[in-house]
Amino acid sequence: MSEKISMMAAFAERLYARMAEDPRIRVMTADLVGSCALKKIEADHRDQFINVGIAEQNMVSIAAGLAHEGMIPFTYTFAAFHAMRSCEQVRTDVFYNEQNVKVIGTHCGVSTGQAGSTHFALEDIAILRGMPKSVVLVPSDPVSAAETADVAYQCPHGVYVRLDRNPAPALYQAGERFSIGKAHVLKDGADIVLFAAGTAVHAALEAAAMIESRENLSVAVVDLYSIKPLDVACVTRYAGKCRHAFTIEEHNVCGGVFGAVAECIVRTSRGCTLHPIAIEETYPHGNTVERARELLGLDADGITETVCRAIKE
Repeated sequence: MSEKISMMAAFAERLYARMAEDPRIRVMTADLVGSCALKKIEADHRDQFINVGIAEQNMVSIAAGLAHEGMIPFTYTFAAFHAMRSCEQVRTDVFYNEQNVKVIGTHCGVSTGQAGSTHFALEDIAILRGMPKSVVLVPSDPVSAAETADVAYQCPHGVYVRLDRNPAPALYQAGERFSIGKAHVLKDGADIVLFAAGTAVHAALEAAAMIESRENLSVAVVDLYSIKPLDVACVTRYAGKCRHAFTIEEHNVCGGVFGAVAECIVRTSRGCTLHPIAIEETYPHGNTVERARELLGLDADGITETVCRAIKE
């Protein structure tokens, strides 16, 4: 995939193709057709498309009813709204009742830019990960996002998918396979491991090269594509062989990737120092996406400075 498109658009393109093959698929949105890259689906698959208006709770409940009748609904809204406005319905109607609904959270992290904290999804991983029987998938580029449309479609139960809204370069080659419960090692290393998810994987790869140049250390980068269930074997392996481990995420420090990795390391009794690089208990102001990540220390320079400082403490 050479063209630079968003994960959101790549996911929708693959879903569009699936809809032509399977009439059971229903795509639903809370009045965000354009914002969620669904215009082509709305135009060409009208019988499989439902716009419920600005009524996120109703959307999820309707989707659960459709799933109960054998349909495969994909519900679309901003990640902040899916995780909080329709939180009760996602928990009770989807996961508690084990309904096959694909909960698609777009515009994750600070990717809405100038919209600010009301639209930033900084808590969604923690909220959805905390729900029993939930699955949480976080693609990192357009290739993995497109493949995730197939992974979610093929999964026989509810899934939460977290998608960034902005164009991003490809990290993977077309045809790369993605699975629930599996991470991807993008770069091997023996001294430091950077566990990252979503857009943060791009910055982690850049930072790894900078850290190696500055510190003459070997740095691994692991894409935690599946946050729940976590790839325990992969996390345990790198936590066991690297002296320092870092989690990098565009999410609040509580309950997200840091929490998932910390829980895994504690349970498997693997000793290493684990450091979070995340949003530290704040509500960021609206800004350009690039500037927001810079101010939050989530760009390559900020990650490099944090890692280099931490390993010397």
